[in-house]
Amino acid sequence: MASDIEKRSVERGYWHRPLALTALALNGFAIVTVNYWIYTARWEYIDRNGSFYKRPPTISRAISDPVIGEPFAFWMTISAICLGVGVALLTLIYLWIAGRLRPKFGYLWVALWVLGPAAAILQGVASLGIYWLSSYRFPSAHEMHMIGSYSFFVSQALVVLLYTLLNHALLRHKECLQRLDDAALIAPHWVRARFIFGLVSLSLVVVYFVLFTLKDVYAYDDARGLYLFYVSVEPAVITSFLLVLAMAHADLFLRPRD
Repeated sequence: MASDIEKRSVERGYWHRPLALTALALNGFAIVTVNYWIYTARWEYIDRNGSFYKRPPTISRAISDPVIGEPFAFWMTISAICLGVGVALLTLIYLWIAGRLRPKFGYLWVALWVLGPAAAILQGVASLGIYWLSSYRFPSAHEMHMIGSYSFFVSQALVVLLYTLLNHALLRHKECLQRLDDAALIAPHWVRARFIFGLVSLSLVVVYFVLFTLKDVYAYDDARGLYLFYVSVEPAVITSFLLVLAMAHADLFLRPRD
């Protein structure tokens, strides 16, 4: 016998799918574009300045070159807008699922009704940070660039943390998760995968924070390997953020079982 949530989902014709497609298009564009530019900016900087620069550049240093920084800022600004809107649409889908699921007050209720909207707000802050860090660049706008960098990294890490907790809450409530699986709304194996990869992404954040601190403790000539590791982990952290977001779309187009 079909569950109540499955019946309500079928009756409503899976109206969330147009939202899911729009969110996928917006976030998909941003995921590809941001990943392209965070690696290309460093490669182009090294190609243009490598023989004259003593150490490998961070993304911030790479975009200080106007030839690289100007197009970087343009595409990052568009991507920031796409991410803000795309994550907001994903949040609406999860709120719709919460309305269909009607969980009792507790961990899952808080995860769906509180953590989800909070993640959307934090994504807005992260998107604003992307605009700031890409539009205000070294050496003329050091303070605003750093504000943008902190706003992006901290807010985006919190978005990943909240989404990881949401997936953990679903895993903890097996009955509710089974109802969502029966209704072809959320697949348990993707919930588990998102939770695990969310932990991986957060672990990378911790590693990056440690490296970010240590790089100011040791001189570059005394710890070249440390600095090279630091500039390599930086884009990897951003990529991990985007992969968590990409995984959020994985099970939004399931078909109900016969």
